[in-house]
Amino acid sequence: KQGTSFTKLQDTHTVDILIRAADGFPLFMRDSLDETYSWPDNTTLRFVGFTLTFGSGMVPMDKDAVVSSLGNTLGTIARIPEPREDNTPPPPQAEAPESMPVMGLEQAEIELAPVPEGVRLTVKDIRFVPNSPDFLATETPRLDLIAQALQQVPERTFLVEGHTAVAGSTDGDLELSLERAKRMVDELVRRGISADRFIYKGWGSTKPLADNATEEGRSRNRRVEITILE
Repeated sequence: KQGTSFTKLQDTHTVDILIRAADGFPLFMRDSLDETYSWPDNTTLRFVGFTLTFGSGMVPMDKDAVVSSLGNTLGTIARIPEPREDNTPPPPQAEAPESMPVMGLEQAEIELAPVPEGVRLTVKDIRFVPNSPDFLATETPRLDLIAQALQQVPERTFLVEGHTAVAGSTDGDLELSLERAKRMVDELVRRGISADRFIYKGWGSTKPLADNATEEGRSRNRRVEITILE
């Protein structure tokens, strides 16, 4: 609408800031935004997304190399091609999809995916003591494997995000997801990764991947995501 100014702006911004504990230097900021502009003729334009701001320069990440390196550590990458309309097998050199499930340990269920912020590891169906941030003992091999993989990525910051299935009140789910994300950080620090490389956040049950009405859906929603930031 050239030459016509908008008359109304409605916006929300949620900002996550990573501060270096040693000196208070702001290393990283992510602004998640939702803005709607309105014009006199009642037309609107909406922008939804995020901006990333870094406090110091960083060599760009070779995401393909990181995915390959992590895949070699976590296990054999099973490349699942996109389905074809004629149901014929894909050609041998078909490109890998954006998300590649890692089939290593029998219970690994770790998914690798390049994302705008960097490379994300999704630890699916993570097992905690019910209504607690404590991991079940059966998660120890998976935690060891994740720490081993992340130690191969020097100088990067890790964003750890906790997600729950619907378990109680919204506030209770949010607090539990935050505690579980913090516990993941604690476990990785205990395995030799510096604490100042982590930022963590809890989302509660606000970002489900599947229907919470089924056990299969709840297991998909109960996850921890670790993003190696660009």
